[in-house]
Amino acid sequence: MKIAVFNPQMGRFMADAIRELSREHEVREDRYYNPELVLWADVAFFFTVDNNIKSATNPGEAILADDSNFQPWDLHDMDLTNKRIIVMPVDIEVWLGHQHGVKWDVVTDVIFPAKHIREMIEPILPDHIRTHDIKFGVDTEKYNFVDKPTGTKIAWVCEKWPTKGIDYALQIMALLPREYELHTIGGWNDRQPWEKAYQEDFIERNKIKFIDYEWVEDQNEWLADKDYILSCSKKEAFGYNIAEGMSKGLVPIIHRFYGCDDLWNINVWDTVDEAAAMIKYTADYDRTMYRQYIFYRGYDLRTFVDELDRVIKGE
Repeated sequence: MKIAVFNPQMGRFMADAIRELSREHEVREDRYYNPELVLWADVAFFFTVDNNIKSATNPGEAILADDSNFQPWDLHDMDLTNKRIIVMPVDIEVWLGHQHGVKWDVVTDVIFPAKHIREMIEPILPDHIRTHDIKFGVDTEKYNFVDKPTGTKIAWVCEKWPTKGIDYALQIMALLPREYELHTIGGWNDRQPWEKAYQEDFIERNKIKFIDYEWVEDQNEWLADKDYILSCSKKEAFGYNIAEGMSKGLVPIIHRFYGCDDLWNINVWDTVDEAAAMIKYTADYDRTMYRQYIFYRGYDLRTFVDELDRVIKGE
């Protein structure tokens, strides 16, 4: 089967799934939608409800991100006989209301990665659309399990913009004994000068061990000597960083973001005091249980790809 994937975040999130789907199908991926790819494909898969699906179905609503690669057209003008048009809404685009700019009448299937995403979109969908609940899955083979005593190194993996909760992370560190260390990768986004000044001053005054790597080539290797995977986010559609850390046996410390309870039911915290207590009192836990949790919940890549494949084939 020929599959066209339109993914504005090429190289992230869907890369492993596309690699696995390519073992059975012919898959072509583009950052921007391309009508020629839709004509070529049996299935057009739109990852997120962004400008790609809006321009494909309702070009008058689209904000053209790159008009040199982005030519508006109307799916109604195309022969879509026997073609599947699949959309997988993810996260911030849904919160920003992009789903209201899509003409859903030509879409055949919608995949929801989380209950709260379904609740925000399902009421506006036409009755003919088939809906599916498929959680994301991490390639556990990329993250080999490390069995060692739990120490004091906390990993925080994310692009650090305000909703990722840096102030929560710093408050937690201030509540912990000074031997604990916060190690972070992912870079900074939308960090205002006054926030930087406040955060650096807070780190200094509270003698927090804050080690910012910005970027590493091998995340699996970087995580090997860490003990906890911290998530302070206020919104997620999954939490790849959580699943990746747990695959290595790191102890998860998960902020109850909106929709969290549908996705994670282990070591979830509401307040920074709760998070600090979890870190201090989970040191003796069996780390194998965290990797096993990923398979128990079906958050592994194989499960994710198999469920995607069934939707693609119309099963």
